[in-house]
Amino acid sequence: MKLLYCGFNAFGQLPHVQATAVCELTEFPQMSAHDVHISWSYIVILSDAASPQDTAQVACCERHILSVERSGEVSKYCSDSAMRTALESITSDNITSLSCGETFDAFATSRGCVYAAMSPVLHLSSDHVTEVACGNEHCLVLTSAGAVYSWGTGSRGQLGHGDLEKEQERARQVDMLAGLKVTHIAAGGWHSVALADTGDIYVWGWNCEGQLGLPSVGCKGRKRRQEEVSVQTEPALLQNVTDVQQVACGSRHTVLLLR
Repeated sequence: MKLLYCGFNAFGQLPHVQATAVCELTEFPQMSAHDVHISWSYIVILSDAASPQDTAQVACCERHILSVERSGEVSKYCSDSAMRTALESITSDNITSLSCGETFDAFATSRGCVYAAMSPVLHLSSDHVTEVACGNEHCLVLTSAGAVYSWGTGSRGQLGHGDLEKEQERARQVDMLAGLKVTHIAAGGWHSVALADTGDIYVWGWNCEGQLGLPSVGCKGRKRRQEEVSVQTEPALLQNVTDVQQVACGSRHTVLLLR
């Protein structure tokens, strides 16, 4: 099968071309390929010429590659570490199609069923999870030791790591809360809230409508007391609020229940 390529090439997706952008269709080096999958930064080609595990199907995304062997075994390869993991059996039926995503992987079978399998994002050796909270594009996890982890999209600071980066492959601990015993968490559309055992509230993420309880340009008619905050990238103690018993978040608002 002849392969033609054009477009972005800054990661070397086209192996024999040095330019970072290919403006016309260019042929790949000769190879006996019968399937191709494209990610953000690399291309996976399934070739008839030497396939050690007798691979039948592949799919890829930015962070990992999935392969289905002719025996039915499904394997996951992390692109940043080149490590292979054999996944637990998803179905005894034959997989006819698969798609690889940042958080979910989907599999279709010959009997017309579709399965969605999540990639594991957190493994605790001596602790256990007590609460999980999901926003529109991120998720929080609370452990029995009071530690908070987050993963997902961080474009509005909702992960609490001090930046706007995403965490898609593994959940990461929110270091700014590491010295606290957190007892309850809540996730809004793009903001997050944590309740400490002292009754204090910590907030971070998007503050477009004042949902963090911090001054915001979205709060009309309110006297400006300090610099407005549009995005809070790490947990901030909410001043003058104590003895909180419970917290809940909507898409762009937060509710606190006091003792």
